[in-house]
Amino acid sequence: MNMSTLAVSTTGAIMAGLWLILHTARKKSKLPYPPGPRGLPIIGNIFDINLDEPHLAYVQWNKIYGEIVYYSILGQKFVVVNSEKVARALAEQRSAIYSDRHYCTILT
Repeated sequence: MNMSTLAVSTTGAIMAGLWLILHTARKKSKLPYPPGPRGLPIIGNIFDINLDEPHLAYVQWNKIYGEIVYYSILGQKFVVVNSEKVARALAEQRSAIYSDRHYCTILT
């Protein structure tokens, strides 16, 4: 192996190691996700839901897991609210928690 090949492979290994460390050390929420169907590794719940008619799965999951359901498909995480009552409570009573708008105080 010549020096340039060694340097490139060493740099690649270091970058892959750093990416792995940063990816796994990402700040994770201490709160658990809502209940939901257990998914398979990597693909999640892709076989548990008909992507053309997902509402049918949501109705079934509402009976099993309750009004708020969590599932994932290919690493994309979803939270489904199956109740108008719960959706209104989240939107009206806790809207400041879920808003990403920054509040600015004007000093005069």
